[in-house]
Amino acid sequence: MKTSPIMILPVFFVGLALPLQADLDLYVSDFTVLNGTSGATGVWKNNTTGSSLGISLGISQSGGMVKPADGSGTASVVDDSFPWQALTPPLGTANPFDPHFDGDYINIETQQGETTTITLDFGAMITDPIISFTDVENRSTITFTDEFAVRASTSNLHFTTTTLSSNASVASGDNFTLFGKEAAGSIQFSGTFSQIVFTVFVGVPTPLDPDVGSNDRTGYVVSTFFEPMTLPTDPPPAPPFWIMYDQGTGNVTLSWILGDFEEIQMSDPTGLMNFMAIPDLDPGVVDSWTGSMSELGSKRFFRGTIPSS
Repeated sequence: MKTSPIMILPVFFVGLALPLQADLDLYVSDFTVLNGTSGATGVWKNNTTGSSLGISLGISQSGGMVKPADGSGTASVVDDSFPWQALTPPLGTANPFDPHFDGDYINIETQQGETTTITLDFGAMITDPIISFTDVENRSTITFTDEFAVRASTSNLHFTTTTLSSNASVASGDNFTLFGKEAAGSIQFSGTFSQIVFTVFVGVPTPLDPDVGSNDRTGYVVSTFFEPMTLPTDPPPAPPFWIMYDQGTGNVTLSWILGDFEEIQMSDPTGLMNFMAIPDLDPGVVDSWTGSMSELGSKRFFRGTIPSS
């Protein structure tokens, strides 16, 4: 039977093979179901080919509410019909979004004076995700835990490396009459993420602004130019293996759970090489072994081996 060595006090590193360059395709969040007013679920879709990747994703929030897909002007869209596309007159002559596609739009409402915490659970490892958003008022602040770069926006977007708002001016130079004093755009994060969490705080203007209502609503969609990768699974835990040195007696004692190992091996006296099974030791019958440091030497290493499948 082949065996695979397990070193004492092992350290596991979960490696993830990342793409070296952006794929030619665009991948987008394809939300299919609204979970009442508390979120939405769906799958990742290759927007270039129109095919589903079969990887689930979701958006949820604490506080606030998802507007229903009821056909109203504030409705969420889950039928791929929201135009994150180039605008045409009279709505505008430019585009505050990048990339451009027809997709979904999950519209979340936050009451004035309150905070909504929103979680985008990608259900996969997403490289350099892009969040496109609409309709942020100057009394509202969207705050992310990670830094981002702005890819495109209306001219009135006010932002830092982690926050978004409007500067309260009417979007100018691009004829975005649709947005007025509200800001919109697309931001991109650098790195690989399984989720992104952010907050939306809607402040109370002083004095009260007659042009705004009792809440603010912002819609979201996610995209990436890298194919989503399934989440890594945790490596199986190594069988417990203990080593103890008794300075008083000069003995080293190894112990393990009975039957976990095929062999208990030790190196030659010079260091980490030439491992051989300890003679006449069956770790399936006994669960400990003791040796003298005077005989073993100070550079002896030990390991257990387990059957490989």
